[in-house]
Amino acid sequence: AGGHGDPYRRGLLFMLLTLARREEVCAARWRDMDLAAAEWRIPSTKNGLGHRLPLSRQAMALLHAAGPGEPETLVFRTRAKRGGDGRLINWDRETKRLMVETGTAGWTRHDLRRTGATMLGEMGVEPHVIEAALNHAAIHSRLAATYNQARYQPAVREALQRLADRLTEIADH
Repeated sequence: AGGHGDPYRRGLLFMLLTLARREEVCAARWRDMDLAAAEWRIPSTKNGLGHRLPLSRQAMALLHAAGPGEPETLVFRTRAKRGGDGRLINWDRETKRLMVETGTAGWTRHDLRRTGATMLGEMGVEPHVIEAALNHAAIHSRLAATYNQARYQPAVREALQRLADRLTEIADH
């Protein structure tokens, strides 16, 4: 739970809490965060669709500790140098540093999505809710997706909160 001042650690924790992709976290701007609704409105994702992502209490606490910033400012950023926007670009170096500090090895940032999805499955969250949380384009069979366009927002909110609570329990032990 330490390292909240390190934008890479905050970004990694946010990835785990939200199951978001690294590129989505790197591009997140304060204008995308609806703090009143506890939602992150991602304008464009890998599947080409926007995504409304409910935020757990823990994700909200992380955001409140970091900002809010100006609407166009990146949420997770380093100190900008010479007109740059502070975009996080040294992921490999920073991930290796974190592995050394934590005595871990052999994981990737994308493993955070897999780990979170697996934890949700082990907690009994339905597969279609996990797929919706991951923002996969097809969360049903192709035929079912033609008829059912739901993204299960209430269930996704509950699932991500359960995940965040479980991660808090793990961190506290």
